[in-house]
Amino acid sequence: MRTSLEMGNREIVHVISSRDASTIVAQVHETRLMRRFKDFLSFESFTGELQYASDHPEKSRLRIDIDASSVVCRDSSLRASKQQRLAEYVRDLALNAAAHPSIQFSSYQISTKALRGLIVEGALTLCGTTKAVKMNAVFSERNANRLDIEADS
Repeated sequence: MRTSLEMGNREIVHVISSRDASTIVAQVHETRLMRRFKDFLSFESFTGELQYASDHPEKSRLRIDIDASSVVCRDSSLRASKQQRLAEYVRDLALNAAAHPSIQFSSYQISTKALRGLIVEGALTLCGTTKAVKMNAVFSERNANRLDIEADS
């Protein structure tokens, strides 16, 4: 994530891009023969922005657009053919990327947690359906031009 513009009151707009060594990963749970497996898939194409107010993080806003067809599996513990089948299953059946090419998240509230981090609440649009979701997030300023976001939901 890189800073693109600085605004008044220490609010900075950070550009989120898959070209900047950022990653978005989805964890898929699968059950086969009474055993549970966790697989990790990445999205290779996404954009967004974070309007970040470091003095008042609750005034920040986050927006992300993900290309649903850009999902890939690079789990080195799986054979290449299994990686490809898993990515195709998620892209074509679970996400139906041909009919719904975009996954979108837009925050509507960010609040600080008692101990550490933030709770990011927003609307997630996936396969044409929009649902409210909450994420636990930590925003870490690396330097004046870089911000790391680590979140899970």
